[in-house]
Amino acid sequence: MVLSQIRLSSEILAFRLRQVRSIEAVFEGLVSEALRNIDSTDLVIIDLRPHSQEPLNLIGFIRRHYPKIKVIAVGVYTKTEALRCVEEDISGFLLIDASMDNLLRLIARVQKGEHAIYPGIGRISKLPMPN
Repeated sequence: MVLSQIRLSSEILAFRLRQVRSIEAVFEGLVSEALRNIDSTDLVIIDLRPHSQEPLNLIGFIRRHYPKIKVIAVGVYTKTEALRCVEEDISGFLLIDASMDNLLRLIARVQKGEHAIYPGIGRISKLPMPN
């Protein structure tokens, strides 16, 4: 499941993921529509843009109420977002400058049961703090 606060972003990402043979089914929607198909999902990709609390709160909700669902956050931009992802023990996250290839590699690692951060934990210290 691909979720974003920007419908076009979720549709574009879902369209690209549907072209990958190792990914069976992709549903997309707005963060506000997230719970509609959650029971039939094993991986949720949440776009944090535009940066607000709604997607971060959804991550926390999914981790608490659906602990078997793997969660990947994309578009991480601030230290606060990165640390919240770590605190929620999500499966992985990508910084805002990551590519589709980075996402596909991250998905493959997460599907194997790994936790992963791109491009690595060292970059988190260079992220800006929110105002």
